[in-house]
Amino acid sequence: MTSAPLLSPSLSPLLAPLPPGAVLLDLGCGTSSLLSDLLPPTPLRLILVDSSPAALSHPRRGSPRTLRIDLSLPHPPLPSLLSPPLPPASVAVDKSTLDFLLADVPPAGVAAYLSNVSRSLAPGGALHVTSFHGPGLLRPILEPVFGDVVAVVVPRDDAAPPPSPDPPPSPPSAPSFWSSGSPSPSPSYRSSVHAYVCRLPLPPPPTLASLIAVALDSHYRRAAPLLTPGRRAELRALLPPPGLPPAAAYPLLFDASVREVYALEDFLEDAGEMWGAGKARIDGEEAAKFLEEMQ
Repeated sequence: MTSAPLLSPSLSPLLAPLPPGAVLLDLGCGTSSLLSDLLPPTPLRLILVDSSPAALSHPRRGSPRTLRIDLSLPHPPLPSLLSPPLPPASVAVDKSTLDFLLADVPPAGVAAYLSNVSRSLAPGGALHVTSFHGPGLLRPILEPVFGDVVAVVVPRDDAAPPPSPDPPPSPPSAPSFWSSGSPSPSPSYRSSVHAYVCRLPLPPPPTLASLIAVALDSHYRRAAPLLTPGRRAELRALLPPPGLPPAAAYPLLFDASVREVYALEDFLEDAGEMWGAGKARIDGEEAAKFLEEMQ
C-alpha cells in the first residue's frame, strides 16, 4: 500500500513548491524511508512520528529529527494522540495511519488525532492521507476538520493484471466475509487505494468524536455489519464479565442470516483456535475482538 508509485501522483505536487527548511511530517512512519525517496531537491526538514521507539530508531536514509505519536490508548479517557506537540508543518503525510486508528481506537482518539494534525499545519499547509477507505467513509470524517478535501483514486502498484475480456466462469465457492461486506473483495479493493489532499484546517467542532462515530457506524452497517461502534457497545452490555459460555454467546453475536452460513460448530471451532479449547466464557470485549477478526 505504501509505495512511491502510490504516493507520488498526489503527494509530489505538494512537496515540489515547498521552500527550503519547510517541515514535512511522516505520521506513523514505521521503519520506512519512503518519503525520503519522494523528497524534491529542496532541503526539507523531515520529522518522523510513530508510537514505536524501535521504528523511530530504525536506520534509514538521512537523519531527520524524530518525535513520538502515542497510538496505544484503546480506551477513554484519552489524552492527546500527538505528544509532544508538533511544530508547524507545511505538509503532513498519513500512509494509512488513519485507517489503523479507525479500526483500533475509539472515535474520541481519532478526533484527537485529526484535531492535533490540523492544528500542526502552517498557513497554506496540507494533510495527505492514503487509505483503503473510499470517500463515503472518509469525507464525513475529514470535512469537519478541513474546508477543502480532494479525493483521488490511485491504482495499486501490486494489483493483479486486469482479467481478459471473456474470462472463464469460476466455480462457486463458499462465502467469506470481507471488509467490503460482499462475499469477495470488490474490484476497487483489489486494484486501488484512495488519496485525500486536505487543506484549509478548520476549528475542530466539539462534536467531532460523535460525527466520527456516526460515520463509522453508518459505513460498517452498509459494508461490514458484523461489528460497528454501536454494536461493540451493545456487546459489552449483553456480555458483561465474566460473560457466557461460547454456545450461549453464539446467538447474541450473529443474527439469523449469518447463522445460516456460519454454524455453531464452526463458531466453536474458530473460538477454540482463537482462545483455546478450554475457553469457558466469552465477555463483550472478547466477542467484539472475535467479530473484528472475522471482518
